[in-house]
Amino acid sequence: MRPWRLIRDSLADGAYNMAVDEAIVTVGDITPTLRLYGWLRPTISVGYMQQPGEQLLSARLPIVRRITGGRAVLHHRAELTYSVICSEKDELFSMGISGAYALISKAILAALKGCGVQAELKASAPIRSGRTEKDSCFHVGARSEVMVSGRKLVGSAQRRFKASMLQHGSIIFEVDEPLMDKAFGSGAHRDVATISEFSDITIDAFGDNLVQEMGKAIGTSFEAGVLTEAEVVLKDALLAEKYLKKNLGAGQVNIAAEEVVNG
Repeated sequence: MRPWRLIRDSLADGAYNMAVDEAIVTVGDITPTLRLYGWLRPTISVGYMQQPGEQLLSARLPIVRRITGGRAVLHHRAELTYSVICSEKDELFSMGISGAYALISKAILAALKGCGVQAELKASAPIRSGRTEKDSCFHVGARSEVMVSGRKLVGSAQRRFKASMLQHGSIIFEVDEPLMDKAFGSGAHRDVATISEFSDITIDAFGDNLVQEMGKAIGTSFEAGVLTEAEVVLKDALLAEKYLKKNLGAGQVNIAAEEVVNG
């Protein structure tokens, strides 16, 4: 198996983060990649068909639309976001949606157990708070969920293209309780588990664990890398033509940070 590329990015805004993920998975000549990154400021990401309601909009935070499905996620600095991207040439792709999702979840679970977080995989997570399907990703269950004490710790989404796949997700270290409740309703923060409740491991150290466990699960080694020239060109085009626009219609993308901060 060919080595995978490892990209460990610094904190960035939502538009950049989503443009990079999309550029890697759609560039054409796809390099299998594990990317770890964070968020420069609190930002909400929504699934590509999700329309943000009044509750989300009332939080007055930057909103960016993912190319994956699922429901809204409140991203913050105390988070590690991962993306796993490969093409049909890679074994992970051939495992299908459920198989790849479960394998990645098991790698995350192993990394968590390595730092003392006794998480487990659940076939489906219960909706503890009675919130609706329009709410946070962390309040709605799906397959192969990473759970701790009956609460969701990791929110992930996968999308398949004809010859490539992207799975990305949020691993939460701390929750901004007032912001979480403002975005998703009173008491929403109580249904979200965080790593800091169970371990004092740093985000960087946990990232090291995750790289190791992903390598074992996928059956590959990782080589540190950066975006290719073609990926940079495509990323820049996506930023200009899509991710920095302010239309939140289906297939469009984000409310710019300056609009909500100054608005």
